[in-house]
Amino acid sequence: VGLLYRHGYFRQSLSREGWQQEHYPVLDPNELPLDLVREADGTPARVVLALPGGRSLHACIWLARVGRVPLLLLDSDVE
Repeated sequence: VGLLYRHGYFRQSLSREGWQQEHYPVLDPNELPLDLVREADGTPARVVLALPGGRSLHACIWLARVGRVPLLLLDSDVE
């Protein structure tokens, strides 16, 4: 189990003045080799984690197949 980072690796380039610039592309999980884990009725599977102060974190689950090992990635960018 891991976390899905939508702002993962950055890309570097140089400006015309020679300064390094970083670009952080936003990753869309629908464009990656991931499958959204779904319940039996087809709705996206979600987990809810209890946080201090009575708050909770909701996350959907993406499945990445890494060789023979399934990797579950939690994505908290849900509505």
